[in-house]
Amino acid sequence: MARRTFFSFHFERDNWRAGQVRNSYVTQDSAGYIDAAAWEEVKKKGKPAVEAWIDEQLKGTSVTIVLIG
Repeated sequence: MARRTFFSFHFERDNWRAGQVRNSYVTQDSAGYIDAAAWEEVKKKGKPAVEAWIDEQLKGTSVTIVLIG
């Protein structure tokens, strides 16, 4: 059974690492991913918008993965 997963990472520094995990066999059945264009739109709205987006993305997840690079 697939789990709804939230990936947490510093976008500018660790986006490529997240891409490696995203493309690995481990995550094949996981939830979707936000792309760079969508992230840029969220970021333009400021810190409160980013925090609200993260809170919304966490709803319904059963796994949180924190990538530290």
